[in-house]
Amino acid sequence: GSLRTDSTVTTQVEMSLKRCPDYLLFAGVGGKNQLGLLCRKPNSNHETMSTQIIKFGIHAIKKRDAIAGLNRALQRYGSRHPVVGEAHYRLGLIHLFTGNYIEAMVQLEDALQIYMVALGNGHQDVSSTLVYIAFAQLALYRFDDARSSILRASRYRTNTLGPGHPEIASLLNNLAFVSFKLGDVQEADSIFQDALDIQRDAFVTEMNFLKTVSTVLCNIAYLHAKNGMFSKALVELEGSLEIRQDILCEDATALTDIHENMAHLMAISHLQKTAGDLDAITDEYILM
Repeated sequence: GSLRTDSTVTTQVEMSLKRCPDYLLFAGVGGKNQLGLLCRKPNSNHETMSTQIIKFGIHAIKKRDAIAGLNRALQRYGSRHPVVGEAHYRLGLIHLFTGNYIEAMVQLEDALQIYMVALGNGHQDVSSTLVYIAFAQLALYRFDDARSSILRASRYRTNTLGPGHPEIASLLNNLAFVSFKLGDVQEADSIFQDALDIQRDAFVTEMNFLKTVSTVLCNIAYLHAKNGMFSKALVELEGSLEIRQDILCEDATALTDIHENMAHLMAISHLQKTAGDLDAITDEYILM
């Protein structure tokens, strides 16, 4: 959701998943795995029945192919081979991206066990699998389990990459998201700041890195806005907008979420000085 209308955690997870590279491949379109508090509301226009049928059919075919691939890998390599782990992982992602979170966790946990033995705890595939498991746990409102999964991923990758690597900032962003959902605002704020500190020290102009910085800025802005620190939140949103608009050159449609939330914060500031309708004033700022 936006600052104007809160989304459920499940919706936030779904929207975050749709920004993951693995989802783009799944959807046939092509960021890191980043949880976002400032995800947009789903489009209010319902899909046509024919579009829903086509999408369901495509998903069913992909799931069928993934199951067949897993069975072939099991017959050829046995149950503990990395190729089998990859097949479990692929099937788990299909379940995850289609909202079957319990089935997703079963497959991803199988992949994780194989990866940990075959590749070692510090491998990126172990970390990615743990993060996707955390996404499924979050969607099921299993916040403590999600926190444990992300902490494991962060610990493994820190031991491998060191504490100042940009990937650690991505994991800290996800950990802060979970802390916020658990109601520990101070801890979430501190972890977001740690993520920004790492990004500041390791700054590069690579696109995915900049998108991650923008995501962290949006998330910490959401946290500050929800706790009445509107001016601070507005500065953070301006920083995120600058990255996506001036550096990454994203079009206006892609920036709607930031513009709407900035307008909402400016409307709140306006109402601190005079009376009026919050939604109406927000809409006026959006049109400016």
